[in-house]
Amino acid sequence: MVDIREQFPLNPEKTRAIANQKNFAHPLSQDGDMVMTSDLLIDYAEWRVPRIVIQAKPLEEAEQNEATRRKLIIEKAYWDSKNVPFYVFHDQMFPRDVRKNLNWMLTPLWWTTPHYLLCVGL
Repeated sequence: MVDIREQFPLNPEKTRAIANQKNFAHPLSQDGDMVMTSDLLIDYAEWRVPRIVIQAKPLEEAEQNEATRRKLIIEKAYWDSKNVPFYVFHDQMFPRDVRKNLNWMLTPLWWTTPHYLLCVGL
């Protein structure tokens, strides 16, 4: 691996065109069209595939949230047009203990401190 980028922005003109082609409304933010992003863009040196893209979503959201499903379809079409492999990872792909450890590791410590709990009124 030679480079890894998080929240890599996709070209809004291309994502808009893909959304239109699929008869989807383009995702919106408060300021208008959302700039869609891919969670991870990974470049490799001396590997058979020089670049891959990974999107991580909770399984329930990916399966049941129509807006999320449409975003994933747009994102996959975007990367397909560039001949870049696109993968979706979800939480259920990992054993329960791994998920529990990741949740513990990724939960900010300050959420559990007395100072934070006082600030949020708990």
